[in-house]
Amino acid sequence: MNSMRLVVHAHQSDINNLYTMLHQLDARLERIENRLELRELAEAQARFEPHP
Repeated sequence: MNSMRLVVHAHQSDINNLYTMLHQLDARLERIENRLELRELAEAQARFEPHP
């Protein structure tokens, strides 16, 4: 019974690690998307500004 408890605990730790990694990737993707939106906004605005 004790070995089963240890196995379940190990699986729970693995799942928690996966959720942590997924959260980090989600946060990174959100930062990338925000940067791309800022770049797209700057590019769109640059079309209307006079160029020398």
